[in-house]
Amino acid sequence: MIIDDEFSKFLTGNFYEKSLAKEAFYLVSHQKFANSFDSKNWKQLELFLNPKSCPIHQKLLALCPKENLPKIHEIEYTASALSFLVSSNQATILQSSLKKYASENFYFQKLPENFNRNLVILSRTLSDQELFLRKNNTQ
Repeated sequence: MIIDDEFSKFLTGNFYEKSLAKEAFYLVSHQKFANSFDSKNWKQLELFLNPKSCPIHQKLLALCPKENLPKIHEIEYTASALSFLVSSNQATILQSSLKKYASENFYFQKLPENFNRNLVILSRTLSDQELFLRKNNTQ
């Protein structure tokens, strides 16, 4: 199983875990509002985010002082967030692997490294993990 390492702490049982990749997150807004956004001043933002069960939502709540939290609208899908941004001066947070789904009309501001996520592979046996890594040339 390949998951965000934030989710691995919720699993029970014994697993072998190996880090696969680190992935950056970006503050995303429509291009016409690019000058309005600054990830250093969260209070001025209005964000569309996945529900609180999402690791980036949890990370924002953990890293941002309570008095500086932005207004957050919870939505279910990344595609929905992007469609809201087309006609608004609001923003969302996306991992770099989802940038390809956004058009050139969007502005991306890379967030600090403490927002990065770590993707890991988990398996019940080391041999399964090694087989996957060998087949995918990711050792």
